This record gives sequence, structure tokens and C-alpha cells, in this order.
Amino acid sequence: MSKVAVRVGVGLAVVLLIAYVVVQVMLSGNNQVATETAYVTEAYDELNVEGMMIRREQILTSEEEGVKSYALADGEKVGYEGTVAYICQDEETAKAHQTIRGLDEEIEMLKEVESANLGGAVSVDSLDKQLSDKLFQLLDVTASRQFSKLEQSKNGLLDLYNRRQLVTGKVENFDARIQQLTQERDALQQKFPEPVSTITAPASGYFYSNIDGYEYAADCDDLENITKSQVEELLQKPASTEGANAVGKLALEHEWYYVFTLPADSGITIKAGNQVQLQVPELSPEEIDMTVMAVNAEKDGSCAVVLQSDTLSEVLNSLRKQTVTIRFKSYSGIRVSNKAIHFEEDQMGVYIVEGAVAHFAPIEKVYSNDEYMLCKTDTELKDALQAYDQVIVEGKDLYDGKVVTR
Repeated sequence: MSKVAVRVGVGLAVVLLIAYVVVQVMLSGNNQVATETAYVTEAYDELNVEGMMIRREQILTSEEEGVKSYALADGEKVGYEGTVAYICQDEETAKAHQTIRGLDEEIEMLKEVESANLGGAVSVDSLDKQLSDKLFQLLDVTASRQFSKLEQSKNGLLDLYNRRQLVTGKVENFDARIQQLTQERDALQQKFPEPVSTITAPASGYFYSNIDGYEYAADCDDLENITKSQVEELLQKPASTEGANAVGKLALEHEWYYVFTLPADSGITIKAGNQVQLQVPELSPEEIDMTVMAVNAEKDGSCAVVLQSDTLSEVLNSLRKQTVTIRFKSYSGIRVSNKAIHFEEDQMGVYIVEGAVAHFAPIEKVYSNDEYMLCKTDTELKDALQAYDQVIVEGKDLYDGKVVTR
């Protein structure tokens, strides 16, 4: 064979090798896909609205001058003529009486633990479980910013700890501790004068120290027929200065209401009796269950909406005219990205990867937005998408049975 023929043969082999590599690279690129895991999640029809919280309230006042010292936490229930606050002559005296009440509560708690005569009626394991539950409850209260419940949660934890001390024999009794607390209390009582006056509740209800000037803004008896213009007027109404000598207020009933308006183009379908959830993002992540009490429509399609609830939430301490999120309807389904959706012979679906092969998985829509779709989990479609399938979100020339690489 001549040298020329050898060179031609080698050159041809190199060209073929390069061509083969190029084809493989092209084929590899054509088979390359990116995937994401399909998972079950929830979505909501929701709107941010500005409305007003309304409830039946009574302002408590005092003509006495001095510093207020509260006997109750915000949201705490009080009976008729129950003590809600004291007026003290100065700040130092007010703080002293606050400390005295705390000492009295601890003394009473220790006496109750002793008088319970626990004996073998309660196991250490049971108390440990209760302590663990109470600790997680305290952490939950802190995380959800329900600060007025901190004292109650702390006292519950302390009570269980004291009971465990008795049951395990770590202490025989709390006589020494009770004596110490009593001496501290008596010393404070001797040093500081009695309060100038005592404020009591004129009716039973739930006490709140904060006055915002909207306590008498609307009549609860007329809410069911409130109109859109009346709601708008409420929202423009300035706060009253009626509570100049206010000590606090009573919520006379546990029911409360939230009123707002919906424009004609809101896209929300709502009727009386529907269940919704209300959330105040700037105050708490808590979702409060509420019932639609009334939907009063105008001729232009807009409406006034009245929500009612009997849930005594921490947010009620501060809620009045904040913007809230209303969740009207919830959806549950398998989430897939919109860019993963394809149509095969008019059937909507996605391509999933099983092993190294792409398969078409039909889907049925439950909910969609600009980013993703939720699909039925209980569809009767054959070979339908399942939770945790690997869904192809990027890929070229996909078809059922195509070999792919990730």
C-alpha cells in the first residue's frame, strides 16, 4: 500500500472519529433532561384586604390619678365585680404591688401542690411527658408571639416541676419556700402603701388594657345588614377620644367580627355560611377559622362581607384596622411546574423519568397559577402522575419511551 493511501486512510479514520464524537455529543445533549420531584402541597384562593375588627366592648374608666397596675393579662376572663386593675400613687408602688400579686400566686400554687397529696397516684413518666408537652407549648407560644400567654405557660411548667420534686422525693414539702415567699410579700406590704383605688368589672367578659378609640365605632346588632359604603365610612372614621380616663376595656362576648369590602373584579366567589381563614401577617402566623355571616352585594357587583368567629386569638390584643389575609378556599394536589406540562393527543400531562426512560404521565388540574399547577391525587387516568415521581422540567424532543440522561 502506498504512503498516500495510508495517509488518506488515516485522515478518513480521524474524520469519522470526529464525526462520531460530534454526533454522540449532539445526541447526548438532545437526551439531557432536568427533573424535579413532584410532591403534594396546598394552595389557596386568598386576598389581602383592609377591614375592621368589631366586637361588643365597654371602656373602663377611673377619675383617680396615679399609676395603673393590672391584675389581669390581656384576654383574661373576668367575672362580674372581679378586680381588673389598681391605681397606685407612683410607679414604684405599682411595681411593688405587681410583685406582691406574683408572690401570692406562687404561694398559692405551692400550697395546692402540697395539698394534692400525690403519693403514688402520679407516675414520674407521666409527669415527664406532661413537662415535655408543656415545654413545647411554651416554645410554641413564644414562636407564635402569643406573649400574653407566656406567664400562664411558665406557671404551668413550674407547677409540674414542683409536683415532680414531691413525687421523686427530691423535697418532702415546700414549707421553707412558702415561708420565704411569705416574708418577702409581708415586707413589701409594710413598705408600700395600699393602692389608691381598685377597678372592678361592671360585667363579666374578657379584659384588655389597650384602648384604640374604636370601641364604639359600630353596633354589632346591625352588622348583618352593613353596606359597602358603611364599611368604607368605618375605615375612614377617626379614632374617638372618649377614653381619656380609660383603664382598659371589656370584650363583653367571645364572638367578634371582621368587616371588609370586595370589588366586583375580585374573582372571589363567596356566600354566607362559607368557612374561611383569617391571618394577620404583621401580628402572628396563626390562621383563625371564621364563618361568613353576611355578603351584602351592590348593583355594580361589589359587596360588603361580614366574618364572625368565637376564637379568642392573641391577635385580638392588637387587631383593629390592620390589613389581613383572607383565605377563601384551599386546594390540595401534586405540584408540578407549568414548564413541565405537555399535551399528547389532547391529553394534558408531564414526562417523568423511570430509570433512564421518559414516560408520559397524564394529569388532571385542581388549581393553577402563573408558576405551577396542582394535580389530582385520586385520578382514574391510566399511568397518571404520582407523588414523588421525577418530573422533567427541561428537555428536548420528549416522547414516551425516550432514553434520557440527567
